[in-house]
Amino acid sequence: MWWIGGVTCSGKTTIAGLIARQFNARVYSTDDTFDQHARNASCHAHPTMHSYQNDEDWGKWVRGLSPVEASRVWLQFYRERISMILDDLSESPGGSTVVEGVDLLPELVLPRVSLDLTVWLVPTRRFFFDHYAEREWVQEEPDEATWEYYKLMIQHV
Repeated sequence: MWWIGGVTCSGKTTIAGLIARQFNARVYSTDDTFDQHARNASCHAHPTMHSYQNDEDWGKWVRGLSPVEASRVWLQFYRERISMILDDLSESPGGSTVVEGVDLLPELVLPRVSLDLTVWLVPTRRFFFDHYAEREWVQEEPDEATWEYYKLMIQHV
């Protein structure tokens, strides 16, 4: 299993696809199970994820928060979610898998996997501004406040 973590808009999905094609592996993208995991979150085991359940627009969920507070909320969301991701992977069919996603924080993945099959990607400022708006869920061009949030996430990773 290959593990590709990192910040949004850093090339994780692209690299995962290249590896999957090269090695005839399947891709498990944490983005694909985001809503399902949030819907299945319990208020006791996953309080941050559970609070997302009542919000139709996940971007609205953290809009208005400072970059520091938004990063704190998302990091907690990822910590709560890792067990669900690992459960999915334990139930998946055999064969090679490339796991990619923003949820794959180093402190959550490193205790569980081999270092030689693990990488974290972070974008440069230029790469981020050049590619961020390509995301289907992005509603507006990134600004300096958006970049401040991503800088915090980059520093964490």
